Amino acid sequence: MAAVLDRVNTTWEVLMGTTFACVQCHGHPYDPFKQEEYYQFLSFFNNTRDEDTYDDYPWLRNLSEVQIQQLDSLLAWASQYTTEAQVNDLKRFIKTWQPAYYSQAADQCINSEIYDAKFLAFRNNGTARLAQVDLTNKQELFFRYRTGLDAGNWQLRLDSVNGPVIAKVKALDSKNKWAIQSIELTPTMGVHDLYFTYQNPRLQGSDNAGLSFDWFHFATAFPGKTTAAYKKYRQLFWDLLTAPTDHTLITIENPSNMQRKHVFLIEAVG
Repeated sequence: MAAVLDRVNTTWEVLMGTTFACVQCHGHPYDPFKQEEYYQFLSFFNNTRDEDTYDDYPWLRNLSEVQIQQLDSLLAWASQYTTEAQVNDLKRFIKTWQPAYYSQAADQCINSEIYDAKFLAFRNNGTARLAQVDLTNKQELFFRYRTGLDAGNWQLRLDSVNGPVIAKVKALDSKNKWAIQSIELTPTMGVHDLYFTYQNPRLQGSDNAGLSFDWFHFATAFPGKTTAAYKKYRQLFWDLLTAPTDHTLITIENPSNMQRKHVFLIEAVG
C-alpha cells in the first residue's frame, strides 16, 4: 500500500503539478479535491504488479532483434496449437516473467524464513505456505531459485503439510546463482493453499539454508506436445525465457485471479 500511495502522489505532483496527497488523510472545504476522489484514483493503481522485491519487479526484458524474431517464430508456431489467450500468456511470460507469486509472500514458515525480507529460504526439513493460489487449468510450475547443493527434495502439498503431493522435484545445483526450473503439476481445480516441504540430507547445521526462491509462475501446458517440432520450439522457449538480458522497470496490471481486494474504511464521527 505504501508503494501504491507513493505512486498516486508522485503521479499527481510530477505529471499534474498538484499536491494531491493533501486529501489522503482528510479533506477541507477549500480543497479542490475530495477525499473520496483520492481513493478512487488510488484504485486505478491498486492492482499493479508491484511488491518490494530485491530486483524491483516487474521487468520488461529487453530482447535483442534476433531474439524478437525468434519469439515471433515461436508464437506463430504456438498459435496453430492453442488459443490466442495462451499465446499472449507465453509472450508475456517470456518478456516479463509475469504474472508471478513472489516468494516473500509465503508464510507459516517452519525451519524456513523470509530471508532479508526478500526471499523464501529453506533449512533442512523446512516447510512454508503460499496461500490462495488459483490452480485451475495449471499444469506446470516455473520457479526461480538458488542453491549450492544437489539431492534436495522439494515437494508441493495441497491445503496442508500432510496434504496430497501435487509436485515434487530435486532442485538442481545452480552454483548459488539464480536459475529457472519447471515441474509438472497434478491437475487441480480451484483456489488452494500450497505447502512447500524441503529435505536435504547433505545440508549440515540447523541454521544453514539449502534452497532459496525468488518467484513462482503457474502456467498451462506448453502447446503442440504431439507435433514433430515440439522439442525444437520447447527448447527455443527455454532459451528465450532464461537468456540474460537488460531490463526496464515497468508497471503491469494483476490478472483477474490475482487482484487485491478493495477494503473501505469508514470512520464514525460524533
